[in-house]
Amino acid sequence: MIENAYPGKFKPWDFKQVPRNYWIGENGKKRAIEVVRYMIEEKCKMAHHEVPLRINHRFFKVHGIGGIFNSFGDSPYQVINTVYPGQFQPWELANVPMNYWQNPENIKKTLDWLLFSKLGFSSYEEALVKLRKNDFFQYRMTGIFQSHSVSNCLECSNG
Repeated sequence: MIENAYPGKFKPWDFKQVPRNYWIGENGKKRAIEVVRYMIEEKCKMAHHEVPLRINHRFFKVHGIGGIFNSFGDSPYQVINTVYPGQFQPWELANVPMNYWQNPENIKKTLDWLLFSKLGFSSYEEALVKLRKNDFFQYRMTGIFQSHSVSNCLECSNG
């Protein structure tokens, strides 16, 4: 009815509630991707590198698109990875998915990125000698730093 009175003026997500099952299925997923991309790029004019820093639970609530968030398992990373596939890593977001640091594979992948891609170390041995606590803070990796000792992390990665 609104669409008939004001063609093209409002989007379904502009209202308090979208139609039932709007975010469900393949069409729902396509809509969700379109809406999140629109919110990030058009409405918020967010630079690409800011996406992992600014997308969190609150973003979805503030912009009235919590239904999208719910359909991606309440995971900001799952939403971002669907909208921008493979462009960001879980550890680049403000919060990693629950229990992320409990998985040794995640620790290894993350530390390899930090040690070799970002800090330029040539080996785990070099990292063990030169790595500083501040390196974790500089690259927003405090979660891994807080949940594991540095030497345990390196041993986990090296092993």
